[in-house]
Amino acid sequence: MKYSLTSIAILLTAILTGFTGTFRDSFDDGNDKEWERWGQGSWKVVDGQYTITSTSGVTGSIWGEAKWSHYTIEVKAHAIEADFIGIGIRHLGPNNCYGWALNIVDREMSWMVQFAGNWNFTTNDAIPGNPLEAHLYKVVVSADKFKGYFDGKLIREWQDKRFKTGRVSVAICCDGSEAIFDNFVITGKGVPNAGFAVSSQDKLTTTWAMIKEN
Repeated sequence: MKYSLTSIAILLTAILTGFTGTFRDSFDDGNDKEWERWGQGSWKVVDGQYTITSTSGVTGSIWGEAKWSHYTIEVKAHAIEADFIGIGIRHLGPNNCYGWALNIVDREMSWMVQFAGNWNFTTNDAIPGNPLEAHLYKVVVSADKFKGYFDGKLIREWQDKRFKTGRVSVAICCDGSEAIFDNFVITGKGVPNAGFAVSSQDKLTTTWAMIKEN
């Protein structure tokens, strides 16, 4: 993991006390040092937005602790060119996790499971609008129950008991994919109260709106 000393101290406090906190990253600091890069591709922060490009398969960035079990995640994501884009939850290494992702071609949101490196689609729900525009993705994780949202609307509730805890991520697929992520927010037990200040009123309004919904 690539954490600053300040973030490590905050994170340890959160884990030991077990309180519910909120971490947000608006990427206005110009880097992704709080994140662990995952897959094959390139990562850069430009004008307060996080751009990820995949050169092979699933590529993204992971954050958080493997012991986390209950949390809510939101992120604004814009697929420039991709097959899939979304949020990963309960990451236990690179080959085991759940995903709430948009299938760009089919215009469907899906719950997905990666088990021992093999991906499986478990749900498929049509969504309105242009998939190649910016959208708000949200996931609520509680025990073995998961809620997936798209632009503020609950799309699908789902249950699975394979992974009890795990880290979180943002990701895209597949070769040649590119996407922009912004205003990442996670709230949950053990999550550190930390993050970077936003630099514009629009980003500030969007971020606080996300937090208040939780």
